[in-house]
Formats: sequence, C-alpha cells, structure tokens
Amino acid sequence: MTSASGASPEGRIPGRRRILVAFDASSPVRGALEAALALAGEGSEIQGLFVEETNLLRLLDLPFVRETPFGFGAPRPLEVGRLEREIRARAAQARAALEAEALQRQIQSSFRVVRGVLATEVAAAAGQADLVVLDRRGAALGPGGFAPTARALLAGLNLPLYLTSGAPLRPPVRVLFDGSPGARRALSEGVWLDARLGGPLQVVLTAETAEQIEPLHRAAVDHLAALRFQPPVLWRSVVGREALLQTMAAPDGVWILSDGAHPPLGVESERLVEVAKAPLWVVR
Repeated sequence: MTSASGASPEGRIPGRRRILVAFDASSPVRGALEAALALAGEGSEIQGLFVEETNLLRLLDLPFVRETPFGFGAPRPLEVGRLEREIRARAAQARAALEAEALQRQIQSSFRVVRGVLATEVAAAAGQADLVVLDRRGAALGPGGFAPTARALLAGLNLPLYLTSGAPLRPPVRVLFDGSPGARRALSEGVWLDARLGGPLQVVLTAETAEQIEPLHRAAVDHLAALRFQPPVLWRSVVGREALLQTMAAPDGVWILSDGAHPPLGVESERLVEVAKAPLWVVR
C-alpha cells in the first residue's frame, strides 16, 4: 500500500521531477548542488542556472571602487578583467560539478549562464520547475544582507523555494502550522519530505493565544488523516511572535513554512529567513 506521502512498503520516495538550482558569483557551489541532489531521484532533472549579477558588474565599472589586499597594502583600483575571469571560472566550476554528479547518479541535467538580477532571472527560469534551490549564504548579498533577495524571490516565484545554509538535508522536518491554506500546503510538503528523510515529523502549532492551540491541533490532525499519514508526529505549541522567532533559531533539521497572504503570527517570511539557522523550505 502506498500512502499519500508517496511512501511505499520498500520506503522508496520519489524525488522532485524538475529542480532548478541557482548560483551566483558569491554562492558556495556545493551547498546548493548537494541539496538539489538529495531531493532528486530516478527520472529527475536538475537545471543549473548561474547568474552574473548586473549590480555587481555595474559596481566594478565605477571609477572610485577600490580593493585592499588581504592583510596588508594600500587600496588600489579593482582589476575588472581579473574579477570577470573569476566570475566565469565560478560558473565553469558550478557547471563541471553539476555535470559530474548528474553523470555519476544518472540524472538528467542542463546548465546555462545568464546576466541579470538573481531574483528576476530565477523567476524567469523557474517556469517548468517543481522546486528552486538556492544557497542563502552568499546569493546576491548586499548592504541589507540576504533579506532583499529573499523578498524578491518570494514575490516572484509560484513554487516551493528551498534555501540551504550549507548544512546537510536531514531530519527532523519541522512544519509551522497556523491553520491557513498555506500552512496546509506546507504540511503536505512536510509529509513528503519527512517520508524521504525519515521522521518523526514535527508539527509546530503557532497561535496568538493558548486557547487557539487545540483547534489548530484538530485541524492538523484532520489534514494528516486526509493524507493517510500514519507515522508518529511530535507536536509543539508556540504562542506569540517572540516565541516563534526564538523557536526558528533551532540549528538542526529543516523548517517548512508557507509564504501566503497570512504569514504566521504576522511575521513576514523574509524575517523568518533572517532568524532561521536551519535550512528553510518555503511553500507558495
């Protein structure tokens, strides 16, 4: 018998069919690639996209921009040609790593390089994908950190976004559940990922008051029953905004949450991206 989570008696859980894994010049190659490979399976396709950030390239052209040699020396003009060669070398490194892993695992792959703004190019390329994977440790970092990029990505995508932080994809799978339609979609994704990684699944009920927790628990139980999900579930209650932000700081496992019209406890998704230490799976 196969459950709605995709589990079979042998425990084979299908991977995502099409995964778009995005890189830029500042992103570690292995983090995003290894996350995409962990989520792929037989019949999957991984589409690599390297974005040459136009904002960075414009910055290199400014006459007053200087670089300081590490540890010593006076500031000096940027060697634009050298930095552009380094960007192309990073793209070649990402392409070679993806092609080698795909060949070894017999997974279909493709790779292309584009010039533009990371969030815009990812949204444009994601049309046929089931999932977008990105390493948030370096992607398009600017004065505001990763938050502006996260905001633009979440606004432009209509499919799940997995933000790795370099940690291996491993349990526990924690789902934020506030009873909204988006939270139900997050719980469905959590069932799939939990079945793939191994449980137990953790459901974190989030509410403004303690009195709201019990109705949320019943709603989550009903949704899991509709999915025919039978493995054990660990339940946790989080009451209030500050408690939620503290809970999101857990360093292990992976968080799944929704980025819908009603964010959990009014905390916008990009704020949760900022405080979370563990990888994040954001459901649209």
